[in-house]
Amino acid sequence: IGVLSRDERIKPKHMILFLTLVYMGLSQNSVDMIRITRRQVMETAHIKGIPTYHKYMAELQHFGYIDYLPSFHPAEGSRVAIRI
Repeated sequence: IGVLSRDERIKPKHMILFLTLVYMGLSQNSVDMIRITRRQVMETAHIKGIPTYHKYMAELQHFGYIDYLPSFHPAEGSRVAIRI
């Protein structure tokens, strides 16, 4: 978390999204590969818009904080790995 707070590119939405992913990983006993659904992440992180979700997930990946493997299959869910 300290690394993110020192990164000038990180905005509050990045931080809450990252913390949501960490929380979900801890609840699954893993931060190496977390199974997520967009709906679940958006509800937990209080993100209202789908474009906002995709923007901040893409930026967290671009900045090197996560690996994001999206799935377009509703029952399968996407996968995320925390990289810090």
